[in-house]
Amino acid sequence: MADALSDRGQWKESWKTDAWEILMTSPAHGVFFTRASGHADLDCALHVMRAFDRLSSLTLGALVVFHDWELVTGYDSIVRQEFVRWAQEVPKPGDAHILVKSRILAMGVSVANVALGGRLKVFVDRPKFERARTETIAGRRRASIPG
Repeated sequence: MADALSDRGQWKESWKTDAWEILMTSPAHGVFFTRASGHADLDCALHVMRAFDRLSSLTLGALVVFHDWELVTGYDSIVRQEFVRWAQEVPKPGDAHILVKSRILAMGVSVANVALGGRLKVFVDRPKFERARTETIAGRRRASIPG
């Protein structure tokens, strides 16, 4: 990912291994979106955390996060532990919305949510997730228009 955002505050990056594929974007200023599939390992998780940290450093206020992880089939146990440790240290924590289908992932997100004080909003219904994402992006784009 380039450290410079476009004039509309957008960037796009992808990452792929044999086990995992992820697309990361910032569709509007202050919004971090990921779409992932496969099995998450620590290397992939660290890649997502570093991308978030870079975007956060270029953004005023907290980022609103949307993770479309409906096609994530599982994760290494260290991944949840590292995500929680990292999320507890994020200087500008915002809400994170996560779409899940896998029962294993849903259980892991629930455990992480307890440790993070309820900052994670879990979705199992794609239309509700998409509605929240679309409304947030539209609101952030309107807020970034001068005047």
